[in-house]
Amino acid sequence: MLARRLPFYLLREFVPLYLVGLVTILMLLMIDFFAFLAASFINYHTPIDIMFRALLDRMPFFLSYMIAPSLAFAVLVGLGRLAKDSELKAVYSSGIRPITLLAPILLVGALATGLSWVNENIWRPVADQRFKTSYYAIWHSEPPRVQALKSYASEDEHILYHAGSILPDKDNKQLAELSGVMITTPQGIYTATRGRWDANAKTWELYNVYHTTDAETQAVSDPEVRRVFAFTLPVEPDLIPPEALPLPDLMARASSKVLSQSERYDAQFKLHRRFSDPLAAMLMAIVGGALGLTISNRAWGFAGTIGLIAVYWGLWQIGFNLASAQALAAPLAAWLPSAIFGIGALFGLRRLL
Repeated sequence: MLARRLPFYLLREFVPLYLVGLVTILMLLMIDFFAFLAASFINYHTPIDIMFRALLDRMPFFLSYMIAPSLAFAVLVGLGRLAKDSELKAVYSSGIRPITLLAPILLVGALATGLSWVNENIWRPVADQRFKTSYYAIWHSEPPRVQALKSYASEDEHILYHAGSILPDKDNKQLAELSGVMITTPQGIYTATRGRWDANAKTWELYNVYHTTDAETQAVSDPEVRRVFAFTLPVEPDLIPPEALPLPDLMARASSKVLSQSERYDAQFKLHRRFSDPLAAMLMAIVGGALGLTISNRAWGFAGTIGLIAVYWGLWQIGFNLASAQALAAPLAAWLPSAIFGIGALFGLRRLL
């Protein structure tokens, strides 16, 4: 009878604490955002409906940082309370093994992982894209459409194309204005302050071109002088950050040959994080459960929560820094915190067997 009722009893202990953890962490995360909204209301008289829309659009972003830490809090504090009141001793004395108590914890962890995956891959990309519009609406402006510092190579890699910025045409998606252009060819380097990308004609057209060779520099001062270079790639749409892309689009960007190596690496890193980050909830449940079943009171539960979150956040930040420097392959950098926590989870499970 006890074995059948125990999972429901533990869930009744964990679920309210999980909700408390979610609300508490949400309030902490929203302090700066509320200050930002208050400043915009005072200084720019931003309408309430725009601020409310921005708040709703930001919620999936906050949820990304709430799900796993709140689970660690619920598991460790809940088990700490049971240990303090000697309820765990009573359970163990009845012949129930500690590993059995992990079943309801893993159930909550699986549900939290599923919720996190849906948030990261369905809710947040759409909300982040909407928030970009809401954010600039607060300042009574439009989101920037300029793409900065883009580089491309010809198919034979003998010609390199560089643009300091690219502004896609609003009305014709096959056209874009270029600025700060440099094209490197076997015949020398061509530079221009302005140019035009025409995907229909498959060209980059440079205005007022300077040609630099190893021997001399030639200046073409006539503003009507133009030089056309073959360029077969299509005009890219307005640049959307990887975190705001739907999963299929992010997968396409991660394998795109149009992007530069650094942009492709960033897309690959963000793609793998779409799968590794949700797993943090399950790992928090396993590691937190294994740790919680060995603590003696609620105070140790609070301390364990802080330690567990700090270690995971540190590993998460290390993976991010390694990816920023491209010092590690994108999949390895993305899966680093989950892999290390996974090893810890295996050791924790071994202790309970």
